[in-house]
Amino acid sequence: MLLAMLRRRVHWLIPLLLSLTLIIITNTATYYHSLSLKNELGLARAKTNALASEKKEVEAIARTISIRYSWMSIYEAEFYGYWFHKWARMSGCDWYLFCAVARKESMFNPEAVSRKGARGVMQLLPSTFEEQCKRLGVNSRKGHAVWIDVVNLVCGMDYLARFKKKGNPAIESMLRQYNSGDVLASNDETNEYTVSVPAEMERLKYIYIGVKANDCKN
Repeated sequence: MLLAMLRRRVHWLIPLLLSLTLIIITNTATYYHSLSLKNELGLARAKTNALASEKKEVEAIARTISIRYSWMSIYEAEFYGYWFHKWARMSGCDWYLFCAVARKESMFNPEAVSRKGARGVMQLLPSTFEEQCKRLGVNSRKGHAVWIDVVNLVCGMDYLARFKKKGNPAIESMLRQYNSGDVLASNDETNEYTVSVPAEMERLKYIYIGVKANDCKN
């Protein structure tokens, strides 16, 4: 009789234990799924906030460029604002360094050609342009891509930023090397270059600070 009673209780307990086990497994799975969703949501929000912050930064730079160079179209200001911001983040240089150099070199003219044969927005010599294209993995199209503003701009900004990585973080040293072709030259042209570009940087920085301050008020 005792054995029969135990059997009846076991038959009753087994379904109960199975039900409890199923409930525990389901709740555990739901918990971890919920936790995963929360993590994904947190990452998505962080990414959205980062993109929003980056967009505001690009807009501030574009407005600064528009104020400083009133002859430039909104499209051009946004175009340069985006690339200056992007390369500044990648290189650790100030965006207004790139902007001031582009203005000094060509007044942002993608078709500019110097007496020495330097070309485009950042006034790169054909040999320098080819070297930069190889370094960045860009198709130079047998040198014709030098006339494409974004290609010329990126190659020029990377070329300028390289001098900082070579152990010459000072703006003057970077500008001397950029202007004279990877050497620390000292002549009237280069000396003037190392004065005028930093002066333009300060003007851009001053306007940019004002734009950012106005953004904070709004």
